[in-house]
Amino acid sequence: MRRPLCAVILFCCLPVTGAALAATHRVSSLTELSTSAARIFRGTCVKVDTGTVTIAGARLSMTAYTFRVTDRLKGVSGASTITFRQVGIPGGGSADLGQRAGLPVYTQGGDYLLLLLPESRVGLTSPSGAAEAAFEITRGRAMPLAARPTGVGRPEPSAPLTYEALRREILGQAGPSQPLRR
Repeated sequence: MRRPLCAVILFCCLPVTGAALAATHRVSSLTELSTSAARIFRGTCVKVDTGTVTIAGARLSMTAYTFRVTDRLKGVSGASTITFRQVGIPGGGSADLGQRAGLPVYTQGGDYLLLLLPESRVGLTSPSGAAEAAFEITRGRAMPLAARPTGVGRPEPSAPLTYEALRREILGQAGPSQPLRR
């Protein structure tokens, strides 16, 4: 009985976690990541709330993140804040679905550029390519969160890009896209 329920839960989460799991095995180009993203924005994380979501009768941990938007690049019109829900919780441990899928966590007060996938049927989303499409912005530099060591088979650290160079590339104002690992 437990195995069929797990299969249903995973099937419902595939729109969110499928790309994330695939991203742990290859490095995507920024063009691929931005094409699959429904919303791309820069913002400051202003609120982090953990909770659960029910999928096929099972409860999964999730986190609702609220961002104050400072730059709208795709799919965000006029919103001053954006709240999205992502499977997993910060510090959820090795059994946490978000951590297993390689999804990033965001710190309240942190400045980030996110390329979010469309929401799933249950209202969950995550960055395109998992942590490859989430960048922390510090002093004008953009560091992919995939470069942070988490102990879950992350790629080698990437060199930071300037935020403006990353923004130009996302908006198609730069040359051909390169893999994000530099």
